[in-house]
Amino acid sequence: MNESTGLLPKARDIPNRSTRLTSLFEHPGHGAAIRPEENEEREESRTNPHLRSISPGATVSCHDLSGTCVGSFVFVIYHVVFCLAQAASVPGQTGVLAKVAALGTLTAGTSFIFQIHIPALYPATDLFLAPFLAQMAETIQDILQTKGVQDNNDDTLFLNTLLAVTGFGLLLSGSLSILAARWKLANWGAYLPYSVLCGFFTTIGILMWTLGFSVDTGMKVGQVLMSNDRTVVEDAVLHHFPSVVVGFLMHYAGRQHPYWVLFCIFMTVIIFYTILWTTGTSIAQAQEVQWLFSPKDLQIPPREAYGPPLPFGTLVAAWNGGVDWDAFRAALPTVIALAFLYVIRCSLHAAALFKNKRLLVRRNEHSDDVLSPMATARPTRTRNQPPRLTLGTILENGYGYSQLVAALIGGITVAPSVAASLTLFQLNAEKPAPQYGSNLLLLAFYLSDFQLVQYIPKTAFSCLMVLAGIDMCRTWLIGSFFKTKDKMEWAVAPLLVILSFSVGMLYAILMGIAASAFLFVANFQKAGTVRFVGSGLSLQSTVERTPREVTWLEQNNYLTQILMLQNYLFFGNAQSIFSYVSTMFEDDDFQSDLNDRSELDSIPPTFVPKYIIVDFSMVSGMDTSAVDLFHEIVALCREHDCTLFLSGTTVHLRSFLAGIRGSHVRLMTDLETALARAEDGLLSRIFPLEARSTTTPDGFVNALHKLEEQHRRPMALEALRDYTSLVELIPGDVLTQDQGGIYFVETGLLKRTAPHQTTWQPSWRHRNIHPPTIGQFHASSSRRLAELEQSFRVARVGPGWIIGGMEEEEKEAEHGDYEALTPCRLHHLPLSVMKSLEHSHPALSIQLYKLLSFLTTKRHETTIQHLDQLVRILNGNAPRWE
Repeated sequence: MNESTGLLPKARDIPNRSTRLTSLFEHPGHGAAIRPEENEEREESRTNPHLRSISPGATVSCHDLSGTCVGSFVFVIYHVVFCLAQAASVPGQTGVLAKVAALGTLTAGTSFIFQIHIPALYPATDLFLAPFLAQMAETIQDILQTKGVQDNNDDTLFLNTLLAVTGFGLLLSGSLSILAARWKLANWGAYLPYSVLCGFFTTIGILMWTLGFSVDTGMKVGQVLMSNDRTVVEDAVLHHFPSVVVGFLMHYAGRQHPYWVLFCIFMTVIIFYTILWTTGTSIAQAQEVQWLFSPKDLQIPPREAYGPPLPFGTLVAAWNGGVDWDAFRAALPTVIALAFLYVIRCSLHAAALFKNKRLLVRRNEHSDDVLSPMATARPTRTRNQPPRLTLGTILENGYGYSQLVAALIGGITVAPSVAASLTLFQLNAEKPAPQYGSNLLLLAFYLSDFQLVQYIPKTAFSCLMVLAGIDMCRTWLIGSFFKTKDKMEWAVAPLLVILSFSVGMLYAILMGIAASAFLFVANFQKAGTVRFVGSGLSLQSTVERTPREVTWLEQNNYLTQILMLQNYLFFGNAQSIFSYVSTMFEDDDFQSDLNDRSELDSIPPTFVPKYIIVDFSMVSGMDTSAVDLFHEIVALCREHDCTLFLSGTTVHLRSFLAGIRGSHVRLMTDLETALARAEDGLLSRIFPLEARSTTTPDGFVNALHKLEEQHRRPMALEALRDYTSLVELIPGDVLTQDQGGIYFVETGLLKRTAPHQTTWQPSWRHRNIHPPTIGQFHASSSRRLAELEQSFRVARVGPGWIIGGMEEEEKEAEHGDYEALTPCRLHHLPLSVMKSLEHSHPALSIQLYKLLSFLTTKRHETTIQHLDQLVRILNGNAPRWE
């Protein structure tokens, strides 16, 4: 659409439209737009340089060339600074480790760019590893000094061992990242409490700051504080104070624009040399007082054999016996901590990278001009289509494989620069070319042994570590304080920080996992395991009773106590269930009004329940501790002569409850069955089963008497006796209604169930072209499993009811089946007979249809009332056990 005229442009005004679209269609990474979520993929195909194919006649524009040059030269500064900051974590090995970091960037970074198709990735060496390198270096150095290794190969042995341990840690974390991605655990951070994650990453932030302090002063924080020398402390503060100031300036200025970070580094160098020129201090003097790296720090020691920092040098050195395995084993606790935390860090970083890619979208300025047939056509999916970019794909193909490459090549792994990507994207440097160009420029520094770095002040490197420490502490310690409502839960974060510096990182991780378990138990217990607590007075079954029975139940059904459970039952929350049950047997705590009791009360007044119903319909699972608790509940019920009904148990839960047996325990399929059984048990003590009267010629008249007694309506239907036939069922039999008609229930109980039916089905077109997602496949599998396990109960009928009606002309499968729960006697009146009676005995037919209408209305009212009770239970607040 032309914005100035509001008209659609002509075809000749749109040059090269067909060529551009054809190249998109031919690209193997684009298929038919068959899912709504693929709109994002089509948008990505226009903006992502990895997914666009270039036609043979295409040329590189000046716009792309300028973006490549700017991106290459700008980010090589990042590369150099990050490599030197990484190398500064181990004093005395700055030159070698800088080349090792650069080697990892050149190899693992290239692999990352090639595997992950996201604009402006710009992988750089990951400073997250710097504190671990420092700790491993200290451990290895202590072991070598203890063993008395003082020959000329001391530095070589130390370096080989350090890089071997680092490579093993990267190999371990890379493998865990790949497994996590394939086992659908791409976000490991979701499995740890927020406060524990805050403690871990705050510790890393503080270690980052201490590392910057060591770079500036050449000493550790503890050594300076314990020196008891005021001169040493003042000198350390003087050297480190500029880094702290620059770090805070970059922290606050970088939030406005990432370019300010580079500006602060450049200004640090300029101000430093201005001070040298003003004071007349030479570079050699500045190097002597630890303001600059000395040539000795950047010097690569001569090697007698092939080894680091050359490619595969670590593997060759280990093969030739150049690794001290005692020092290697001593550093393993730090390596394990590194692998565990680094997988979590990569999963969180991958999530941030996945979200950040949505910001790196460059709209096509001609995309809204016209909707031509070529523009609306859909490309064809091919076999070579790469996997859709997901969080698991980024974690596996990006972070996992790059760590394996860095471990094998003998370098240090990389991570994309999320903060700098938006800046470089704004500089039109989002394509792979400037990323590869910055790596080529870094290769020049690698081959020149970073000799130019000795002229850059240490403050330019240590301020980056201070910045990383400030960012982590502000995000994970200060920010979490305001996000966390329960301050006791937040207190776990500083506690883990203290433990990390007192007992070590690995033991702090183990304690953090233990703290996670306690926090999980405490938080999960707040949700509660009991959804509803009530009695038979508040929740009744749908079984129709006689008026006398209904009156008695309305006054005495507190003898049935109901407990509806929810959530997962385990050792942390199951104890509250026993507390609820135990209070049900405390007579002194139960108060009730004993006035206006009817003459039907033949049971002595007591408030100890005779039946307890525990419903598991909303329970997802349980552990062994919860099962053991139910053994105690059974013993308590046995002691008070109470029957325990366990209803709503699935096949999975029944496998846990299989060991619970006894005369006082019953397993019920659903809550309705348990309520009916409890009511029948109470009523049997007051109203024993009446034997069929011997004065009646058959049971049909007895069934009519039950109808009259239950519904208080005169039933002038004795004339139908000659047209009925007797049907007898045993428990488990399903009533077949092939002939239609109605059934008069004389004795017994039947349950009506409805089959599962899907109310929505996709059209044939969508069914053929829309492959199911994992969630849809899991949902369909769950529905099929539910159909196999159980059906849905919609009614329950007994003596005094009539089954069937005129609707039996329709398919019976749509109305469900009736299954006998107890021995039943029914009297069948076929549908054909009912139709013939309409002509031969119309008055009798009208009486019959009036009865059927009345019973149907009453059945619907009972069902609505029961559903209303269940809805109030589901929508009500769960009780809390204090």
